[in-house]
Amino acid sequence: MKNIYIDCRIGMYPEDAVRVLATVDVQNDTVNISKLLAYRPPQDLFAGKTPQQIEKIKEVQKNSVVVVDNTAAFSNWDLNFIEQEHLDEAVRSYYLLNNNKSLVMDRSIAHLKLESVIEIRKMDLRGNVYELNSSEINNSYMAILVVCWAAIKIRNTNSLTSEVSPDAEDCDEFFTPFSV
Repeated sequence: MKNIYIDCRIGMYPEDAVRVLATVDVQNDTVNISKLLAYRPPQDLFAGKTPQQIEKIKEVQKNSVVVVDNTAAFSNWDLNFIEQEHLDEAVRSYYLLNNNKSLVMDRSIAHLKLESVIEIRKMDLRGNVYELNSSEINNSYMAILVVCWAAIKIRNTNSLTSEVSPDAEDCDEFFTPFSV
């Protein structure tokens, strides 16, 4: 299976809207967050590109998931993060990826330590209940949380829908019932 790309666009929190680019490496089960950019409205992606570059862009777009936090603000999207419904799941996804050493962040964004904005409020029967430090949270922190949430969703969906062709070890030609 090829890599799946996440293009996350977050703009509902303090500071300017941001765009985070990440790669979900399905084979190695890692999430690589490579870039944190200021969000700019879409432009013509193919202007001034060679046919090979256009083909590469189309291939990446085919394997990309666009995640947004506001469907009214962003016109092109595949997955919608709704804070009231998905925030706890996003925090758990971050801790799952981070604790399993599956989350790799580029040096340029390594200074964004999510542990400084996530606090455990209490623990109930379903597990930890988290809250965010509202004075420090911004679009950059939220974008990383949303990428983690989307990556887990994509990984789980991919494991359910990927087709695995059987090999010689999967075929059992000895049809006798097992007995002891």
